[in-house]
Amino acid sequence: IDSRWTNGAGPQETCPAAIGLSVAAGSTEDGAGLDFISEGMVYDGVSWPAFTLVPALQECHKEKIIALPTGTMSPFPWTPEVLPVQIVLVGNLALVAVPFECTTMCGRRLREMVADTLSSRNVSDVVIAGLSNAYAGYVSTREEYAVQHYEGASTHFGPWTHAAFMQEFHRVADALNNRASIGGGPTPRDLTDHQSSLITGVVFDDKPLFKNFGDVASDANSSYSKGQSARVVFWGAHPKNNLKTQSTYLEVQRWNGSSWQTVARDWDPETIYHWKRDGIANSKVTIRWNIPSDAQSGTYRIRHYGHWKSGWTGNISAYSGTSRSFSVQ
Repeated sequence: IDSRWTNGAGPQETCPAAIGLSVAAGSTEDGAGLDFISEGMVYDGVSWPAFTLVPALQECHKEKIIALPTGTMSPFPWTPEVLPVQIVLVGNLALVAVPFECTTMCGRRLREMVADTLSSRNVSDVVIAGLSNAYAGYVSTREEYAVQHYEGASTHFGPWTHAAFMQEFHRVADALNNRASIGGGPTPRDLTDHQSSLITGVVFDDKPLFKNFGDVASDANSSYSKGQSARVVFWGAHPKNNLKTQSTYLEVQRWNGSSWQTVARDWDPETIYHWKRDGIANSKVTIRWNIPSDAQSGTYRIRHYGHWKSGWTGNISAYSGTSRSFSVQ
């Protein structure tokens, strides 16, 4: 960290992450901490002697009494070491996307710096968008960190955390100001293959004899009035086989005279997707469309999309199903 950001303390560094003891006291506003721990407990102070099990890390964290060294946990740190720094310009608005909770003064200084740096871009409003893209506890100013209240004890990377973020956000703001490109920086760890979960996976999916996945178990009526609900039940499979991220489990489609046009999906408030196990491995998927009062009259149908898992091979395959056509008046 360049001395420009350390208020006369010279060049500094951040520390491997650690959480301080005062976190256990809870915050002034929320309370509910441990009775024998209070905010404001500092290392080698009145309430805590110069005793630590992690001397090198303690030296870096200064006033913080280290309770949990999250950054040195094995096999992987419990706090991310690489964090995203992002500023988004929308007209005269600058959104500062920070991967942490920000104290009032931390945010105030950050906003003022970004506003000053982007003044030539006619930025008049700077908004802190907290907990964006990642999460690494609180960030407090150096002064707040020194007194080790809840927020200072929750500042993971030591006393110069705020200075480090000020430096990096200035680098991004300066690049925006000069319309210059900037390197992407280091890549965070990909721990996808190391995740553990207590949620059981899908063993296999089945269907009734002589039925196919996607077949209709209970079809829609032939006609509906606006304001009514169209309901279709399909023989389906477990939705955990494919979460349909950026996709959909259902579509409501209207015939426009030459083709079927999708008018609603599973993210629309007028649609409901409901999965229920039927027996040991069969599944029934109920799709309900609450027909809006301003829906166009015409011919509609409901489609369902899913994936089923074979109990023999473990392979997961796509399927789809379609209701009868029905009219809406």
